[in-house]
Amino acid sequence: MYGELTSRVVSIISKEAPAYFRYSIDECFVHLDGMEHLDLKAWGEELHKKIKRNVGMPVSIGLAQNKTLAKMASHFAKKYQGYHHCCMIDSDEKRIKALKLYPIYEVWSIGRRYAARLEALGVKTSYDFAEHNQSWVHATFNNIVIERTWRELNGKDCVPNEEMAKKKSICTSRSFNGMITDLDGLRTHVSNYAARCAEKLRQQGTVASIVGVFLNTNAFREDMPQYWNFQEMQLLTPSSSTITIVKAANEVLQKLYRKGYHYKKAGVSSWESVRAIHSSQICSISMQSSLRR
Repeated sequence: MYGELTSRVVSIISKEAPAYFRYSIDECFVHLDGMEHLDLKAWGEELHKKIKRNVGMPVSIGLAQNKTLAKMASHFAKKYQGYHHCCMIDSDEKRIKALKLYPIYEVWSIGRRYAARLEALGVKTSYDFAEHNQSWVHATFNNIVIERTWRELNGKDCVPNEEMAKKKSICTSRSFNGMITDLDGLRTHVSNYAARCAEKLRQQGTVASIVGVFLNTNAFREDMPQYWNFQEMQLLTPSSSTITIVKAANEVLQKLYRKGYHYKKAGVSSWESVRAIHSSQICSISMQSSLRR
């Protein structure tokens, strides 16, 4: 029932915005290119009213220049009634004020383990984290996701756009039956996923310019150390060759692999070099319902 309701919500959103994609069952991102001439705060408030009227489900809408800040704005829209279900972060002054009020453990992609580590280093709020320089972030974490988050908190738009990836990319991923600790075991799976990507490329008559690989452990095993990472590499010549795609995927895997972890899932993506769009405003919409409580 909840899935049906959220699908109805997304149907309304798709008619009100130029581009959108679902991030999860109850959240989606909207790109507002070409809507800069509108009062976007009023647009968001009206969208909430329309969804509530037609579906009966309240939503929280956050508007900002990137996904991380948009999710933050959505949080404030849900928490404070004065925003009328739509919060907009559209200036450095508002961004800094929001960062100072937003706990580090709430930040998208930080996670509990990294949040605990940051708090131990004296970083309590998003503002504390954003105020550090990039070299400190890189030296402390050496993690592309954390570094992207830091840049987004500082107003940059750098998280890859999943919608463009969906249209322009092919992804093959699986969860393993058990957990894998050795590189050779991971290499076997990643090679198979890469070969499948190459096969799909040839079937649709396209080639890939970029090959990416992700690895992650089992997030439900809190008794074990956790690790998630993604990296990509640019091919010198766009290709759909199995040999080329598999070779590139294994080179990326070699960089990703860390000893001491029990890996649960891996995946390979291939896409054209132009895959991300950047919008002057991005909207995060979260849905709420008593069905979820």
